[in-house]
Amino acid sequence: MKLTARTQSNDWADDEFGEADFGDARLTQRLAVLARKISQAPHCSFPQALDAATLKAAYRFFDNPKVDVKGVLEPHIGQTLERIRQLPVVLVPQDTSEFNWTHLPATEGLGLGTGGNRHGFMIHSQLAVSPEGLP
Repeated sequence: MKLTARTQSNDWADDEFGEADFGDARLTQRLAVLARKISQAPHCSFPQALDAATLKAAYRFFDNPKVDVKGVLEPHIGQTLERIRQLPVVLVPQDTSEFNWTHLPATEGLGLGTGGNRHGFMIHSQLAVSPEGLP
């Protein structure tokens, strides 16, 4: 089954993030640019994936008080739900993992793990996929 995006552009990043609302269209455009660039090297850190000018722009973007996690994720979540609605069956494999950071005592703001680990966090991740394995 072919999935269609709401905006029907020829650019996946514009489709995925074009509805981000930061109160400034330039920030929405920057998010799409960053998504395009980072997707070319998803296994790399920002300094590895981005040239110097784009890296500086990324740091400015994420440091902007108008940019927050909700603003970045909301359009992506909306597009994901739209893709899910187009399928008769969606599989959602799940995993719970523990991050034990006791070896990094200076890291602040971490919570409780299992087995007495008091310096880490738990994450419960999910991935929605079609029966054919398409994320």
